[in-house]
Amino acid sequence: MNIIGENIKRLRKIHNLNQVDFSNLIGVSQGSLSDIEAGKSKPAVDTVVSIYKKFLNVHWSGCLLVLLTKWMKRKSLIIVICKQLHLRVS
Repeated sequence: MNIIGENIKRLRKIHNLNQVDFSNLIGVSQGSLSDIEAGKSKPAVDTVVSIYKKFLNVHWSGCLLVLLTKWMKRKSLIIVICKQLHLRVS
């Protein structure tokens, strides 16, 4: 199951962006975005943070962190992401 890639693709389509335009906005190549959406690779932490900052509002933060936790299964990386997003970490 490719939850992260599917959600990124869904977000891109909600904003009516093609892969080239979306990848330029989040700072990755179109090929990398294609691989992420297809489940061939996982996005880097910086990419997830970029998507959050450009496309998601604070109401999405909980959903994003749940998905990241399932994806990464490493609390230390979740803490780094939260700090970069200026979210409170317990």
